[in-house]
Amino acid sequence: MKAHKQSKKYDAYEKIKNLILTHQLIPGQKLVYRDLEEKIGMTKTPIISGLNMLEKEGFVVNKSNRGFYISEIDAYEVEQIFDLREKLENLAIEYAIANYTNEDLLTLKEKLKGYIAYRSVVYDNKRLHLDTEFHLQIAKMSRNPFFFEIMKQFYEKIYFRLKFVYLTPHIGQFKKEHEMLLKAVEGRNLRNARKILKNHNRACRGYIIDCEADCWGD
Repeated sequence: MKAHKQSKKYDAYEKIKNLILTHQLIPGQKLVYRDLEEKIGMTKTPIISGLNMLEKEGFVVNKSNRGFYISEIDAYEVEQIFDLREKLENLAIEYAIANYTNEDLLTLKEKLKGYIAYRSVVYDNKRLHLDTEFHLQIAKMSRNPFFFEIMKQFYEKIYFRLKFVYLTPHIGQFKKEHEMLLKAVEGRNLRNARKILKNHNRACRGYIIDCEADCWGD
């Protein structure tokens, strides 16, 4: 019986986490048990247990007498997230350029092809997934499984918390920057690749902070 309860708790945890990672639940949203019961097909007890686990990982916050909410971030945290991303991707691009194979490069080209081919005019969950897959492929080209896992965890547990819909007007710009980055990687031009990544990351950070300014009261 105890093992069964544990299994249901982890099942609820995984299902709710997936809703968060796919942005079906968004930052700041209050979680209503009845809605979650319908979404994941489980009862309140394992749902609460799953939410307690997610709280420990920072995905949700339990506000006194108000219930659970999806975690939000402020301007300072956005700055910190992009600062960390810039540092991690600087390492990723260095390792990738030094170690990638022709097969790795072909995979990166396919990832970019998929990103460019996606026609949605909104920066939605699918766009985010394709974008992340492109950057994670660069990390994978480092040929360092430990480092790749760090990058994957960063995108899964931290980066997803940003509101990417704000990037919608800049999709065309990002496509060009991804194409430029691929060209720099293919030519093993580390200096140029780092410059492109720096400009890309800082532009994204600026767009998100500017769009959130009113919400933060800046």
